[in-house]
Amino acid sequence: MKIGIDIDDTVMSFFPVFTQFCNKKLGKSLSPLDFASDFFKPLGKEKTILFLERYIQEEHSPSQLVFEDFKEIFPQLNKKEFSFITSRVNANEKQREETLKFFKDTFESFKSEIYYTSDKGVKKYEFCVENKFDLMVEDNLGVARDCVNNGIKVILLDKPWNQGVLPEGIYRVKDWNEAMEVIEKIENEN
Repeated sequence: MKIGIDIDDTVMSFFPVFTQFCNKKLGKSLSPLDFASDFFKPLGKEKTILFLERYIQEEHSPSQLVFEDFKEIFPQLNKKEFSFITSRVNANEKQREETLKFFKDTFESFKSEIYYTSDKGVKKYEFCVENKFDLMVEDNLGVARDCVNNGIKVILLDKPWNQGVLPEGIYRVKDWNEAMEVIEKIENEN
């Protein structure tokens, strides 16, 4: 079974820490929900990209942001066929190299690929269909619905911004331990 895994707010915290950064710099009281529903809406596209670049330069420390339960299950997950699939915008070559180095330094025997769908001008579900992924682990309900509507099962990590009725084929889980149980269940069904 071929598994795709989103990075931001699935493997490591993003919306909460990025929102806190923006609030501190701008004296605002934005919520992670503001960015999660439409990433560019709270500040506008140009200002969001500018603040994203500043955040990466000034505050971004990936090792502090990785979810502990992901670290715990990684050896088990690493035995499976999986890739990271992210729609991070404006990730330059240096940031990509740092991301790859971070994963290799943090996770022993890291062997996964990291794909950036924003480069390819495709949505995550299109990338997953084109590359024959069977399962996507995600935090975005819109992406999850797109995937399941195109035949890809989804594990949705429970977040405040992804509440709502789930169609068949999307499994809501509270953490990575539950996610691994669902992965095993799906593998056993196939």
